[in-house]
Amino acid sequence: MLVDAKADGSGVRERFEALSFIRSLPVWMSLSAGTGFNPGMDNTPLVRAIVEALMFLEHADDDEIDPDVAMRGIEGIRHELDALSDVDRAEFRLVLDRIAETSGDSGHAQRAREVPFMLWGGE
Repeated sequence: MLVDAKADGSGVRERFEALSFIRSLPVWMSLSAGTGFNPGMDNTPLVRAIVEALMFLEHADDDEIDPDVAMRGIEGIRHELDALSDVDRAEFRLVLDRIAETSGDSGHAQRAREVPFMLWGGE
């Protein structure tokens, strides 16, 4: 998604690619650096945000987001999550299962269940 923003009232337009803010989050950096999930932290909100971002990018209409930009966003998220250790990937899947099981919205539950296949296929 490209967002136009005026900086300092000068009318200068800055463009930001979809989800670029995720890489600036300290929690995300610790995950992508291979330090793993923090066992004392509830990772559900972080995983839920990843699900929502992926589903937005996957299902947005062409007039909402350029398809090439959406695909780059999905590929960027996939690349970062590929860095998870086997243990962290298993934890990520457990959190996705927990989100699906506790969701009162069947559509949201289905989206959470789709994420592993979207990222890693049938592994």
